[in-house]
Amino acid sequence: MPRKKNKNKKIMVIGIVIFLILLAVGVFIYLKIAVFGTSPSAVVEEYLNKYNSLDKGVTSKIKYEFEDKLDKKQKKQYESIMKKQYQKMFYSILDEEVVENKAVVKAEVTVSDFNACYNAADSHIATHTEKFPTVERQINYKLNKLETCSEKVTYPITFNLRKSSNEWLLDNLLEADSKKISGTY
Repeated sequence: MPRKKNKNKKIMVIGIVIFLILLAVGVFIYLKIAVFGTSPSAVVEEYLNKYNSLDKGVTSKIKYEFEDKLDKKQKKQYESIMKKQYQKMFYSILDEEVVENKAVVKAEVTVSDFNACYNAADSHIATHTEKFPTVERQINYKLNKLETCSEKVTYPITFNLRKSSNEWLLDNLLEADSKKISGTY
């Protein structure tokens, strides 16, 4: 019988040790987030995830990047095209450099190359003007080419952040970087 008590004691001690280790890890993670805040890379990931998840803050800012004037139906089609682009966007964080209260996060985004598809559609229209007698038809053709665009391009983007009140804040993106995310660069 004494052996059984020793075995139960060992199991109980092991269980307590495992519990304490898990508790310590949990406290460490909590303190790391609460005291030190999130990392600059995590802030950039959160920002890019807003595109993937079609956050209203992102979708409400969709604007047509080309020079054509769109009617309501065409604007809706373009918005739908951009939403698909954002959902399919792939990104990777490449590097993070922190110096005091400033950080630089280097990332890459892979998106449909809407700029190349638009330019190809524009060239096709210019060489086949008889097929596109109206501006509406030309724009519809361009939008359809964007919708079926299968060309991909990968762009580097550098995100600048600053720390304020123990929280990393993303600086405004350059317009060129916003166009890279949209595939219209």
